[in-house]
Amino acid sequence: MGTPYRLRLGVIPLPAVVATRWWVYVCEGLADAIAAILLAGLLVNELALVPELLAALPLLLLIAVTTSSIGLLVGAISLTQRVDTLLTNIACSVMVFCGVVAPISALGDVGEFLVCLIPLTNGLLAIRAFVDNEPWLTDAALELAVGTAWTAIAIAVLQLPAHRARARGSDELL
Repeated sequence: MGTPYRLRLGVIPLPAVVATRWWVYVCEGLADAIAAILLAGLLVNELALVPELLAALPLLLLIAVTTSSIGLLVGAISLTQRVDTLLTNIACSVMVFCGVVAPISALGDVGEFLVCLIPLTNGLLAIRAFVDNEPWLTDAALELAVGTAWTAIAIAVLQLPAHRARARGSDELL
């Protein structure tokens, strides 16, 4: 909306401004997950699973944070490039590959390794292990690491236009 250059001229760094707005999406994602657990439990008659999934709320919060890093990266790229529709569609397809639609084992060994580098995959594996009373901490740690990496990349992408503007002496996008 024409405001990034004004934000870059301000005292608060652009990533800090984005971070202050980010928590709303994390809360919304967690609220959606809780509603989905309750409604899906009712709709598919799996009410016995609801308490176990609600006990996994810390893992759901982790997933809400890490998956929002995808949106942060898409938004950061879209600030300066006209690819927002393409990137949004690609980001929405993440669920297809991360084990929501089908097990990641269906992707083969290489595919299974690659999707573990996308936020959501390891978090879902951690929740499944938690519900099955299996070790889940490694998957949760991997989810945190992957989400942190995506967030770092998004912050770097947010900083690129400011760096380019200082180097060129202009804040023009083209």
